[in-house]
Amino acid sequence: MTLPDLSIRAFLAAGGAVTLAACAGASSRRGEKGSGGGGSANSGALQSLRVSSDLYVSRSPQRFAFIFTRDGDFVDEGAATIAVRPQGGSFGDDLPAQLHTEGLPKGRGVYTVDLQLPTAGIWEGRATLAGRPTKLFFQVGAQAIAPIPGATAPRSASPTPAAPLGVDPICTREPACDLHATSLEALVGRGRPVGVLFATPARCQTRYCGPVLDQVLSIAPEYREAVDLVHVEIYASVDGTALVPTVTDWGLDSEPWFFTIGPDGTIQERLDGAFATDLRDDDKAEAFLHGWGLERGKFLCCIPRYRSTPYWTIHRERAFDPVKQKRNDEMKEHDHAQLRAAIVAVVKQTDLKVLICPEIGRAHV
Repeated sequence: MTLPDLSIRAFLAAGGAVTLAACAGASSRRGEKGSGGGGSANSGALQSLRVSSDLYVSRSPQRFAFIFTRDGDFVDEGAATIAVRPQGGSFGDDLPAQLHTEGLPKGRGVYTVDLQLPTAGIWEGRATLAGRPTKLFFQVGAQAIAPIPGATAPRSASPTPAAPLGVDPICTREPACDLHATSLEALVGRGRPVGVLFATPARCQTRYCGPVLDQVLSIAPEYREAVDLVHVEIYASVDGTALVPTVTDWGLDSEPWFFTIGPDGTIQERLDGAFATDLRDDDKAEAFLHGWGLERGKFLCCIPRYRSTPYWTIHRERAFDPVKQKRNDEMKEHDHAQLRAAIVAVVKQTDLKVLICPEIGRAHV
């Protein structure tokens, strides 16, 4: 057993990295289950969507993950290729992509390929499935945001029952998992491989991504004797926006993330993405579309939000938080200006309709 094998297996078994753009229609909310276990690539409007985040300039190959959808449903039938080019450049070769389905719901496979991305900026991809080409675009940063393979893993403490670091709860899973017994600081670089998952089960369930931690726990027995596994929450509290100190130390600005670390403390692999869940109601979705004259693939869904969800306006038992409200008021124009500009541009330049939806911050909301 090698550590890279663990990282790939754990990532795939943990749900694979599936993010659907909302503009594909009501049934393509992030992580919704495709009807009938996925669609066919031979009919309907085929789209490709990038899954990987934090792509960066490097001569070394990087894992690039993407998916296909047809009319808002997942598609993973047949072989796929992808060619990419920087803005203003020429496409490279069509590279065969590997389809991963292990641990994923039927029809929700993820395609991956190793890409070399030598320049920063906007890149274009030509992803082809069953002979049908599609376009996708992605940003390549001058530098990575999160730690990369070959770098030394941050020697950062993680919350444990004995030393929670101000985090409460240290695990939002119910019941709490057993991957918090030892601090990450005490494991990294101590002669054994380490796998660390940064994810928040409670909030993940409400943002249309699946129970990532549960999937990792399901395969943990295979690796416990050879690898130390650690789970780190993202937020220091259930309702707050303050981050767990470990997340800040690692420089993460998205989640979930899964890292594998070698016995010497060097990061070997990193995998990121949002994860799928089976939350959907087709009948209500179709009724909503019909009621507002919306057609799948022909409208843009925008989800504005405050810096902190004002739960006190939703639940009477929640106390008003003047600090969070003040921050919301200070930043709402700044945060919404770009989204508003995008909506105006879409309305003026396309025939798409625009649907504006509130973000759901908690499962019980």
